[in-house]
Amino acid sequence: TLAVLPVSYANLMLPSLAVATAQMRRLTVYALITHAANLLLSLYLVCALNLGATGVAVAYLITGLTCWPLYVSLGMRLAEVTFRQWLYETVWLGILPGLAGGGLLIVLKFVVQPDTWLLLGLCTTAGGLLYLGVLLRFGLNGSEYADLRRMWNRLQSIAFGIARTAPV
Repeated sequence: TLAVLPVSYANLMLPSLAVATAQMRRLTVYALITHAANLLLSLYLVCALNLGATGVAVAYLITGLTCWPLYVSLGMRLAEVTFRQWLYETVWLGILPGLAGGGLLIVLKFVVQPDTWLLLGLCTTAGGLLYLGVLLRFGLNGSEYADLRRMWNRLQSIAFGIARTAPV
């Protein structure tokens, strides 16, 4: 079922978008179709083919992947974006940090060959820092930077406010 996570997480904001645009009916119909197909396919794979939990996982993967275009097209319609905009802003900017961090981890596996917990921790930290750096440099737009700045300022005011009122 992990194979379907990129598909399901790509549509995570769809219910909020549908509520915000008062378009819940179409999303509900799509969800009913998806879940009914998943249930029927699961029952077939489990009862008729005796696949057990594997059958349920396969049914989830198949229905997730086959219904994905419905959800993407609905999301693009509700957000009023083109496929190109969606591909760039959602897929590319979402996957770029993972490609950078994951790519570094693959390189470090062969170059450093971490065989101790310390080396493994250092390699993981390097991959995580590159992920964060690429995310902050390329993955955020102006309003997201402004949100981060406000959050950081708020955290600082809370921390320094608590530090000033703490007894000495």
